[in-house]
Amino acid sequence: MSEIKTEIVEAAEAQSTDIVARAHALQINNEHDLEVAAGLMRAANVILGEIDGIFKEPTSAAYATHRSIKGKWNELADPVKAAITTIKNRVKTFHRNLEIEAEKARKAESDRLAKLEEERQLEAAIKAEESGDVAKAEEIISAPVVPVRKPLISTPPPPKTEGIQKQKTYKATVRNLRDFVAWCVANNEVRYLQPVQPLLDRLAAENRGESPMPDGVDLVTDLIIKSVK
Repeated sequence: MSEIKTEIVEAAEAQSTDIVARAHALQINNEHDLEVAAGLMRAANVILGEIDGIFKEPTSAAYATHRSIKGKWNELADPVKAAITTIKNRVKTFHRNLEIEAEKARKAESDRLAKLEEERQLEAAIKAEESGDVAKAEEIISAPVVPVRKPLISTPPPPKTEGIQKQKTYKATVRNLRDFVAWCVANNEVRYLQPVQPLLDRLAAENRGESPMPDGVDLVTDLIIKSVK
């Protein structure tokens, strides 16, 4: 503000206050009032142009200085930010590898238990057949092999390191849109189906009320008033 003359700013403030008061007092009941409104709008635009002229040059100079400082800031900070991201990615990869190894151990134990159950069923089927109960033996053989208990794998907790905090986040991605929409409808969960407003607005602008909108969608119109010279 020190680079802008005080008297110029004060004059602009007076003009701004006056035009705002006149705008709020405006009542339009006939064509003459419309002409008054048009003149008032032109005057307001002139005042706005004068205000822009007062602040544009010093603002541009300040912005140029800001941009120069910001550029040097980014020049120094961006590589460090990238280095931090690299470190985070390496830490993330380490923890993911721990999860992969734990999952491999769980699967190996599950396979081992399944094999034990398969051997148990085969032994039971052989005994049933040896005792003359062929039907029972066939029933045992045809039964699915299911481990009698879930694998219990003791995996060490991820190491805790001072200065590094780990937090797992969860998000969803739609794999099949048709299946997802069908699920929403079947389970009355339409809250998950948010319309893409820009696409609907474009459709409304294209048909201009000349053709029906999709079911469940209303056409909404608005009137935009512009000042012309």
